Amino acid sequence: ISRAELDRLDPESYSVGDIIGKFGIEKYLDSFLRGKAGAEQVEVNVLGKEVRSLGKIEPQAGYKVVLTIDSLLQKVASDNLKGRTGSVVALDPRDGSILAMASSPSFDANMFTAGISHENWRRLANDPLRPMQNRAIAGQYPPGSTYKMIVAAAALQEGLITPETKFYCNGSYTLGNRTYHCWQKKGHGMVDLHRALVESCDVYFYNVGRLLGVDRLAYYARSFGLGAMTGVDLPQEKRGLIPTKKWKEQKFRIPWQLGETISLSIGQGFNSLTPLQLADAYAATANGGIVYRPWIIKRIETTDGKVFRSFGPQEKGRVPVSKRNFEIVNKGLWGVVNERGGTGYVLKRAEMDVCGKTGTAQVIGLPDDKSRRRRIITGNTRDHALFVCFAPYKQPEIVVAVIIEHGGHGGAAAAPVARRIIDTYFSEKKAKLQGKVLTQESLPETAVGLTPEAEQGD
Repeated sequence: ISRAELDRLDPESYSVGDIIGKFGIEKYLDSFLRGKAGAEQVEVNVLGKEVRSLGKIEPQAGYKVVLTIDSLLQKVASDNLKGRTGSVVALDPRDGSILAMASSPSFDANMFTAGISHENWRRLANDPLRPMQNRAIAGQYPPGSTYKMIVAAAALQEGLITPETKFYCNGSYTLGNRTYHCWQKKGHGMVDLHRALVESCDVYFYNVGRLLGVDRLAYYARSFGLGAMTGVDLPQEKRGLIPTKKWKEQKFRIPWQLGETISLSIGQGFNSLTPLQLADAYAATANGGIVYRPWIIKRIETTDGKVFRSFGPQEKGRVPVSKRNFEIVNKGLWGVVNERGGTGYVLKRAEMDVCGKTGTAQVIGLPDDKSRRRRIITGNTRDHALFVCFAPYKQPEIVVAVIIEHGGHGGAAAAPVARRIIDTYFSEKKAKLQGKVLTQESLPETAVGLTPEAEQGD
């Protein structure tokens, strides 16, 4: 325990030399996990030698905590992030329970148990990759094209478009003296909503975002739980940002510009979300509009296994989108993975049961000149890669959100990681039905390694 913690916490419960939870669940539930220290009063002689015991208080073990985490999924998620910077979140859309949550790079929290050395603390604190940050709940990223699901649902519900509404994409969109590019340089041609989702046409969503406007888009995004704390049972969660006209005027004292809405419509601009928020939003899409508070603590048990306190799903709200409109959007998300030309086609399984959306989020503003763009995009200026998916299509049981920082295209860098999580989940489910125990060594080959044939942009 540190001096600052001693000054802040209850002196009746904590004292110098105590071992205390520093991060995550161990910090959040320290008062349950720690138990009570024992004590003994002894009589000693003038030499300090113990003569007899005058009384003894036995120590009490702390409670046990059972999590919603699936240990195999957690292992696969962590292993597939090794050597990369990013995060994986998997949860059950039927109740919001978290099945896996990994952040990379990480660190050994046991360094803190006996008091961390100055050298180790400096190394952790000064590491530019911030290993002590739980990126799943505190990493704030532009959602990129994963946000197009929100834009599509909002525009459908507002009656601004129908599934048949088409816009022409020639590879760019001009507003005033500014040109906004589509990832497909040659353009997609005439595009309807389904194809716009499947092939992630930026120009289509530039048009739709302009019809919606920033404030209506923000209303729907926030109804999905974006830009707000999820309420997960972990410390240090961050809220991200879903901007509005009022927010910008208060923050910068200048009015909102239409061009900023164009950027928002493909998940760029001021948009900022955590991986957990993104997973929770797609869980609402998968389950028909229920936004659950993500939860990770299943129950707290006494030392003899009796349940002291149990936890369960908590509904936070409902997305104001009709069942029919969710079906339209989800059919598009299914096409992203299962139709040729889909930006997430690399994740297609034989069962054709996965719905998802790729995302490629710019880290810096880029010039229009193509040669200059190529020179600038290197290393830490490379785009973040995102992929969010759920499965099965008709009765979803799992949602996976993957963000690989500076990974490039979502379909090439993030989707294969999600594929391993999905494959592991269904392999484990099949093994349980057969009365078997699945280990990482016995996973099918597709769940362990996958190399995409080519990068696809979005």
